Amino acid sequence: MIRSIPRLALRAVPALLLLSVAVHAAEFQLSPTRVQLDPKHLVDTVVVGNSGATPLRFEVSVKRWTMAADGSWVLVPSDDLIVHPLLLDIAPGSRARLRVGQLVPSQDPAEAGYRIELDEQATGPRQSNSVRMLTRISLPVFVDGGRDGAPAAALASAQWQGGGLTFALHNGGDRYLPPQPLDVQVVDAGGVPLAKQSLQGNYVLAGATLPVRMHLPQALCERANELRVHLQETGTQLRLPLSPRRCRP
Repeated sequence: MIRSIPRLALRAVPALLLLSVAVHAAEFQLSPTRVQLDPKHLVDTVVVGNSGATPLRFEVSVKRWTMAADGSWVLVPSDDLIVHPLLLDIAPGSRARLRVGQLVPSQDPAEAGYRIELDEQATGPRQSNSVRMLTRISLPVFVDGGRDGAPAAALASAQWQGGGLTFALHNGGDRYLPPQPLDVQVVDAGGVPLAKQSLQGNYVLAGATLPVRMHLPQALCERANELRVHLQETGTQLRLPLSPRRCRP
């Protein structure tokens, strides 16, 4: 998710540049980048590598992950998963292993989402004329009861307002929709495209909704007949009729 940068930080940037301050961030690799647990696969191993020249230390925590109605993430501390160790120390050029698992298999047919957060901790003496940017790694973990399931994408709630078209990408299934490019078209009554845009979709958890906005001139509203969205990774083709009654100046 994109977080806004405080104005104070923006004002501080030119001053840092004038002082020739070096900015350093962690250099690491993570594998896998997504964990899936079920009754036949209760434990997985995540490998974190340090490709930099300085030691790395990460503090590990687990958050239950859901989505609010506006598509924002809701993260709440959780002890549903067993994670070991809770502190990773990784020497330069080395790797550390993080075990993630369940003691008891889930009986819930619906998939549950979690985030394992690795917060980098400062190590060693602070160097003069340098700023250390501490890294947070957020690893998605999905847990299900082992029954067959799938996402079920659908479009809803199309509305013209504020110089664009907003709509909802809803997942009515019991498995997550992954982040993926969205090829979006608005067509007229004859199927002729009035506008095309490529947007980047984020995760849509089971039962959740992701609001999407397409920037379009208001003048297209009266001619728009249908919204078409192609989800590139899953190959899903979605359509939603557009009504002129939903036009707003």
